[in-house]
Amino acid sequence: MDGGYRGKIELKPQFAEASDARQLPWILAAMDAQRTFRDALTAQLGLAPRPFSGLPNRLRFFVSVGRTTPAAMAIAVAATDHFYWNLHGSLHRDAKSVTETVIHEAFHLEDDHHGGWSLRALTTTQAKILARCSGKSAAARDACLAPFAPGRTRVRGGTFYAFHGGNDAREYGAELAVRFFEEALSAPPSPWKCATAENSYAWGAFVTEFWSGKDPLPACLTSSSGAPAP
Repeated sequence: MDGGYRGKIELKPQFAEASDARQLPWILAAMDAQRTFRDALTAQLGLAPRPFSGLPNRLRFFVSVGRTTPAAMAIAVAATDHFYWNLHGSLHRDAKSVTETVIHEAFHLEDDHHGGWSLRALTTTQAKILARCSGKSAAARDACLAPFAPGRTRVRGGTFYAFHGGNDAREYGAELAVRFFEEALSAPPSPWKCATAENSYAWGAFVTEFWSGKDPLPACLTSSSGAPAP
């Protein structure tokens, strides 16, 4: 596999061994949670029920030789949606981490079903954020990017996954999907959504594309400058 910034990676199909067995219940629970989330939010927003295209038809396991990445991949093959799951993936430490990975990868499938929405809608915003934080030391750049990062996932030795070199707006969109899952059924305004104008735009674009423009969270307050306020 050409792993981009990761370099060449050898992948091998793998049966789940006894030591890996705990991951399967976590994966299935994460898929159930996502389906339940979609049904609950659809009902809350008064939307007509519709099938969720982001859950895979096939789940296949692999390992990366001498590596722990990629954690998982979502690929559509001949109109069949596949999850490829790394049994040695570094992100699969607990049920919460597995849930985040499942939501992230499921978004890639749904994004494809929406004609590559994230590249069309989020590339300019991602580039603007990267430009704002460029030219700084590693620590300063990291601090600059932190308010804009939708997710907590980071690249070892690098920065937030949504903004790591070589990751385009599809990864920004997938991390945004995780953020939406975590916050959409909560009552207070989202601290992330309201932190910056870029965040508010990305959240609003996501809601427009995938939730018929119905935002489940209250609108942000605005500062005297008209920008969103936390």
